[in-house]
Amino acid sequence: CVAWGACLPFDVLKTRVQGSNQKGQQRLLPTLKKIMKEEGVGGLFSGAGPILSRAFIVNGITFYAYEESCRWIDSLRMMP
Repeated sequence: CVAWGACLPFDVLKTRVQGSNQKGQQRLLPTLKKIMKEEGVGGLFSGAGPILSRAFIVNGITFYAYEESCRWIDSLRMMP
């Protein structure tokens, strides 16, 4: 979750630049200035709740799948 917290502002900025309606005006600094002016620092963390909630679920499922895969591979090694 700490990694997501550190990366989230960059992801928000990237998403805003990609979703910009102005063709040819998709630049980082003007978009960053607009976010900071209109929404403040909190605007760089918009959507943090759903993203972090999803991170817990996805990482839990990934960990479970990894552990089960390791157990399955070990059981194959035990076969005669």
